[in-house]
Formats: sequence, C-alpha cells, structure tokens
Amino acid sequence: MFNQKLGNLTLASLRRFLPETLPREFKLCSSDRYFYALYDEDTFKVITNRGEHSFDIYELLELLSEVLVIESVKPKPYMDAHKHVSYKLPIVLWLLETYMVNTFDIPFEMVEHAFGSELAVAKGFDSIEEIRALHRQKFLNEASFNLPSEDRYSEGDKVIKHKDYIKVDLDALLPEEAQLDSTLINVKYATTRETLDTALQQYTNKISETVNYGHAQLSIPVDHVSGRIERPSIFDKALSIFGVEAENKSKHIVIRDLQPMDEGDFLSDFNDSDSAFIFIHGYNVSFESALYHSAQLKFDLAYKGEFVLFSWPSFGSLKDYAGDKERAVGAGEHLAKLIQDISNSKAKNIYILAHSMGSYCLSEAIKYLAKSVSSLQPKLRIALAAPDIDREAFKKQYAARYLSSSEGVSIYSCEKDKALMMSRLVNNSDRLGFSDPITVVDGMDTIDASPLTNKWLNKVKLNHSYIFQHNYLITDLYHYFFDRKAASQRRLKPMVLEQQKYWELHPC
Repeated sequence: MFNQKLGNLTLASLRRFLPETLPREFKLCSSDRYFYALYDEDTFKVITNRGEHSFDIYELLELLSEVLVIESVKPKPYMDAHKHVSYKLPIVLWLLETYMVNTFDIPFEMVEHAFGSELAVAKGFDSIEEIRALHRQKFLNEASFNLPSEDRYSEGDKVIKHKDYIKVDLDALLPEEAQLDSTLINVKYATTRETLDTALQQYTNKISETVNYGHAQLSIPVDHVSGRIERPSIFDKALSIFGVEAENKSKHIVIRDLQPMDEGDFLSDFNDSDSAFIFIHGYNVSFESALYHSAQLKFDLAYKGEFVLFSWPSFGSLKDYAGDKERAVGAGEHLAKLIQDISNSKAKNIYILAHSMGSYCLSEAIKYLAKSVSSLQPKLRIALAAPDIDREAFKKQYAARYLSSSEGVSIYSCEKDKALMMSRLVNNSDRLGFSDPITVVDGMDTIDASPLTNKWLNKVKLNHSYIFQHNYLITDLYHYFFDRKAASQRRLKPMVLEQQKYWELHPC
C-alpha cells in the first residue's frame, strides 16, 4: 500500500529532518561529479561546477511523486517536466533510502556518498560562504574541464549544438478566410474571481465581493481529437515574432467571445433547457484554462443543454496550496446558491462534475444544500473526478449529505495520480481520489481508473486530469450522466475489497 511504502515521509517530517541533516555533498546520478546542497526555510540551494541553483521543497516533492511512479534512478525520464533534475534526483533518492521507502531498488552506490558526507559547518544558509570556498578548492583540485567550442553552449545539464532551422515561407500560410471552419461551443460561467478588465472581461485570482456571471463562446477545430485540448505549441508561439497569430481557429480551441450577464438573464436561460451541466475546476487552474476544459468537455460529451463553468479563484501556486483549499471551501456557499437557483428553473436534470480540489468546493455547497433544500435529490447526479479531499473527512462529514441531496454519486480515482500523491505528502492524509488505498462508500460507485495509466508513456504524465483526456472515461461519464446507467450496466470490471464492491476500468 502507498501509505506503507511512504512510512513517515511527509512534508512535516521533512521540515524537521532537512534542517538537521543539510548541508552535505551529493554525487550526480549520471556522472562522477559532485555538488553541495543546503536547506533553509523550505528552500534548497545547490552549489555546482555549473553555478548555483535554487528550488523549493514543493518542487522536490513533485519530483519525488514522479519517481515513485516511474521508478527510474536515471534523470532522463524526468527532464521534460522538471528543472535541475540532475541535482534534485540524488536528494530524492537519498531521502527515499533514509526513510526506507522501498518502492523499488535503488543501487546503494548512488546514495552511498551522500550518507557519508554531512558537513561540519553551520546549518541553513549561514554556511554558504564556507561551502563556496570548499567548492572552489575542490574544483581547482579536480581535472580541468574542456571549454565549450564556439558552435555549442550549455543550458542546465544539456549541451545544445547549433542546428539548421527550417525556413518558414510566411506567404504560403493559409489566409484566415481559407481556413476550415470550426464548431462554436457556448459556455456560461459563474465566477467568484475579481474582474481585471471590464472591457475584456478578464478574471484574476483575487476574490470578488460578488459572483460575476457571463457567457463565453469558444471554437473547437474540425480535426479535434476527443480528450485533447488543442492549444498553440511552442513553435506556433515562436511564429508570433514574425507577426503570425499563435492561435488558429482551425487548429486550436479558441475563446471567441466573452460577455458579462446579469444574474436574472443568466438564470432565465435555464427555463428553456431540460438540463444543466455544472463543472467545477480544480486547483492551479486559470479562468481561461477552465473555459478550454469546459468547451472540450461539452463537445466531447456531445452535450446539448446549458453548460455552466463555476470558477473559484485559485492562487495557482503550489506554495499556496493551503490558501487554495480555503478559497475552494469559501466559494462553496456561492456554488450552493447557483445549484439551488438552477434547480428552481424548469431544468429537470442537473449534472455536476467536480475535479480535484473542486470537490472541496462542491462538498461545502452540498452541506448548505442539505440544510435547506429537500427537492434536489431527483434532479442531481454527481461525479467526483480525482477528488483532492481527505477520505475520512469525506466519509464522516460529507457522504451522508451527498446521498440525501442527489440521485447518484460516482467517485473516479487512480493510484498513479502524482498530484494526489504529492497532496498526500503535504497533508499527511489519504486522499479520496487516490486509489491506494481505494475508498468505497456505501451508496456510491467508486471507479478505479488506474488501468488506463499502466503504460510507460502514461507513467510520465501527471495522471491527474485523466477524466478529460481519455475517451473511455468520457464515454463512461456519458452513460452515467445522460443514460443514467448504474455502474453494473456500464463497461466496467467488478472488484471486491473487504467484501465491498467497487469498479475498475478495463485496460486499453
């Protein structure tokens, strides 16, 4: 089990352990070079032959979570997603050995040097000048390094050689009117974010005193692939230097229009629809990204009713994780009012999908609704995707209220969800959406999506947004919401844990 593997390795324990054990010298995993690592107030500083680098403890936890999934002691699999991997990875492996996290075999020679190299200097950054002097002396004593030639330069740990570039004929690019048409998707939104620009209707991560309502129109490219959010690549953005627009409606999901609405006009539209779909995004999501997710979901689900994005003001930074949780919880009352207002319309069915920390927001909303509304149950159908919420708190504080307020609840979880692995480390508690151990609640369906992440290619992904990214899951959501099929009637594999039934997606 994941908890047994991690043992006492948590954010709190690291904050106690690291100040007492650093500075020390580490050996790189891929060569015989060495570096010094210092730690003070959640920040690491490494002193190397290539200069000095800094990163925080949360960045190290992100890499640690990924190492537990990929189980490789080589830097290469992590290079694309993380900076300074060559220096972070030896520290991660040393911590896993120190805490005896035996998820996979770590060759002892890769951590042996670190175990015997604690420095007899002051702790924290007070010793930085002394360590710099040690490093300079060590560097002078080692063999000299070859200087780079004129046709190559160093960037981090990589040596980049000049390469020929492909010349782009800008005149050959298709003009706007010659591009293929795209499909327009309408999304309503209710947000507790503050407005940045009234004219452009841009929304910040600051909390608004009132709920802002509006209507967005986005376009989906004709060659859209289900489960993808097509956005400009680095190459597309580079072309903007030459005056070429990075966004292209024939290739990308694009926000075409954004219009504010007053509350009355916003709610009146639900009288003309049989159903409403409410999507609550998760942690570290901007307003624009939430709109892209909403358009993709509505299109891939082939949903024809009123689709509403409820966007709460995430800080968008791992350091502000605790603050994000407070903001998600604080927005719960506004979400409850939105659900209640829509339920008072002529809409007969209300489908709600909450992702990640959005589950905290929805759970607080359900607490409010359970106290005041008794007519919601036949209308509401709820799915919690990768819910980042304490599993025991959910079972004790929220589960009964969910069951009394809705017609059905499905929980989608995954044991390879690296974001929830890290959340477990930060919070020192099991997460509802992490399936090791899996959470089964009487009256609800738990679906384990782990088989979709077993391929090596999927191991290098964050595996937190799988609900949007895999057509198998999107199809399952369709049958759950719109066909109102129970888990036993869908293409799911029945599983049993301690005489409790849950469901698993078939590998594909």
